[in-house]
Amino acid sequence: MTEFDRREFLTCCIVSWAATLAPQVGAAADTTASAPPALTAADWQRILRELFPHERVDASLYLPPAESLVAAGRKDAATARLLASVDRAAGVAAIAVSPAFPLLRQTMVFAFYGNPAIWNTFGYDGDAWQQGGYLARGLITIDWLPDPPQ
Repeated sequence: MTEFDRREFLTCCIVSWAATLAPQVGAAADTTASAPPALTAADWQRILRELFPHERVDASLYLPPAESLVAAGRKDAATARLLASVDRAAGVAAIAVSPAFPLLRQTMVFAFYGNPAIWNTFGYDGDAWQQGGYLARGLITIDWLPDPPQ
């Protein structure tokens, strides 16, 4: 039996993984003519609300990230293929493990959670630096530490 070092083992794993994926990638490229229609912003809005549910957040605030996904799909063919791989009927658990999920999560972080319109819903006042920091705002409530030496 041949012994592999770590690098050789990882190289073999990557090569075998790529070899098993190659037929799937080719098959996906062959079916683009019969691909389902692209998801609309309204479709993405519903999907994102299911993936990232917040009862107190108005559904309309899920529209900017949904529109961002649609625009990204129009701008880049690879992104369009990635977004087209999301199956509407698959359910949240299947979408959460799909290759498109990192893009969905990144879009939500920037276009949804980065939206100042929803910050009050979560109790976030915004960047402390722009408001003079924490010292002047009375947020020093650590009473379990001893007082520092004078």
